[in-house]
Amino acid sequence: MIIVAVATKNEISEQQLHEFSIANPELGQLHYLETGIGKVNATFSLTRKITELPIDAVINLGTAGTTMLELQGKIINSTKFFQRDMDVTALGVPKYHTLYEDVTHETGIRVHAFQEYDCYTGDSFLTDTGDDIFPVIEMEAYAMAKVCSRLGIPFISLKYISDAANEEASETWVNSLTHVQTKLLDTLYKALDTIKA
Repeated sequence: MIIVAVATKNEISEQQLHEFSIANPELGQLHYLETGIGKVNATFSLTRKITELPIDAVINLGTAGTTMLELQGKIINSTKFFQRDMDVTALGVPKYHTLYEDVTHETGIRVHAFQEYDCYTGDSFLTDTGDDIFPVIEMEAYAMAKVCSRLGIPFISLKYISDAANEEASETWVNSLTHVQTKLLDTLYKALDTIKA
């Protein structure tokens, strides 16, 4: 079974995934999971689901911000995930790296139909990034990638870049929710092809 995990039903609802699955039976059984917002919710929701069902792969769909304006309106595939609010540099550890962990970032599967950029996950909706460059900014993928990595489950992340992580980000993000569902659902064709390859 394949889990399609979203943070909120505003990005994709269970009914929308159900209707998409009925229209595309060749894609197989897709199980919907709404994790809730943030790393803790994502970790808990996904881990609980994995203990309940035999899972073959996890596909995380959703929205994200960026500091790279040319990416707005595009679907981005991330294969490297960093925890952007992890900062123990005072202890001599590079920024975004967790103290006492050898792994510097989590990983996911490449889907070649989409551009690839690193993802920076944190428990804040950014409207000011300062001088930092974040190609993909969101709030759950690092956590899900870590769960999947530790449990040996293939993980794919595909995000629609909805906003520029600036003072207009909240309004731009809300507006994107009126049209993002079809764009995200359509990515499942390529994602599932990648898993089956």
